[in-house]
Amino acid sequence: MSYDLYFKSGKAGPPPFGAFAAYFRPRRNCKVLPQQAIYQNEDTGVYFMFELGKLQNEERPDLLPIKFNLNFFRPHIFGLEAELEVRALVQRFELLVIDPQFGGMGEGEYSTDGFLAGWNKGNEIGYQAAVEQHADEVMPTLSTARIEECWRWNFARHELQRKLGDDIFVPRFMFLRRAEKIVTAVAWTDAIPIAIPEADLVFVPWETLRWIKDPVPDRNMVVAEWNQINPILTPFPVERGALPYHRLRYSQPPHAVVSALRALPVSAEKPVAISVDNIFNAELLAKARIQAAQNPSRPVAGG
Repeated sequence: MSYDLYFKSGKAGPPPFGAFAAYFRPRRNCKVLPQQAIYQNEDTGVYFMFELGKLQNEERPDLLPIKFNLNFFRPHIFGLEAELEVRALVQRFELLVIDPQFGGMGEGEYSTDGFLAGWNKGNEIGYQAAVEQHADEVMPTLSTARIEECWRWNFARHELQRKLGDDIFVPRFMFLRRAEKIVTAVAWTDAIPIAIPEADLVFVPWETLRWIKDPVPDRNMVVAEWNQINPILTPFPVERGALPYHRLRYSQPPHAVVSALRALPVSAEKPVAISVDNIFNAELLAKARIQAAQNPSRPVAGG
């Protein structure tokens, strides 16, 4: 199941041959293949695709040789990020859209609200289908608000890094399985200067600053809860970005910071990472389970 969107030319007329490939080629996070423009953002984990080439559709000869495709049963942020790219494409070539999704835009002018309405409705149906097909599977979830917070930080990470310069590290939110739950984490190696947002866990890998290497191999890292790290950050200013963050800028890590981090125990924990496309909106999954429970002819997912 996927969200599919087709395009036709507007007032500007059809773009010249090769214009779409030329448009995508320099765009960040895009890789152009002979028949595809694949978008994949390593910071956010979001991906989707534009199919390039001639559409074999005798019933609609007015279709342009480009089609947008985004799989359903994804966290809602896939739609938020995809909308930005679709809108940019439509505006660049003054395109009209053909949206066959139930509750979508139909045929005509593009709109952000229309795109998201069609995507969100189809995504809900995708959740319902997944619940029916995987009744006994416990699916990893986070709240919609937390998924979107982490996405907004990760999406803005590149720009914040550019703004702050190379002497301050801007970490990316990671997602981990821990005690049957999904938690967020950021890395802070060797107390380097950092712009650090609040996360459930902070990894502090020791490469040069720890007093003595732990005698157990592969156990030279602190895995700290946020309440263990927050007192170390309190003296440093809080800045406003996609999320509030502490900005730690210095030429050498202060003694107080290093001492506090050294006082934390190293950990043998080996976190299990999970990609964002395998984390689901808790609210959407709960709604899908309620709807499945109201139909006694179908199994109800647990967890």
